[in-house]
Amino acid sequence: MRPRLTTIVVLALVACASPTSVHTPPDPPVAFTPGPPAIAGRVIDSSAGAPLAEALVVLHCACLPGSRETLTDREGLFRIGELPPGSYTVQILMDTLDVSKIVELPANAEARVDFSLDLRPAIVVN
Repeated sequence: MRPRLTTIVVLALVACASPTSVHTPPDPPVAFTPGPPAIAGRVIDSSAGAPLAEALVVLHCACLPGSRETLTDREGLFRIGELPPGSYTVQILMDTLDVSKIVELPANAEARVDFSLDLRPAIVVN
């Protein structure tokens, strides 16, 4: 009976060592590398619920040597990246409207700030 037991043990070891049954530990998760800080958001027309394309977005911060600008896309979206952390004034200029909000941008993060503008003409009553 000893040779048969040896044969079974040898076969079991060979089966465990075969490539189909070799257990390899999973790859370690890829470390998240935060990107440069950014401010992003969306500008919409509150009266129509539609996105506002080509609104001028201006960022002001004491942490910048000047201001940074971009235009919203056709979906009303904007994003300005590669920013240092700080307290930003986000200004939206569209037609005769001039609206701004203040947002804090922490290091290695993206701040979101959305705007809802009413583009209906103002009615002046005397």
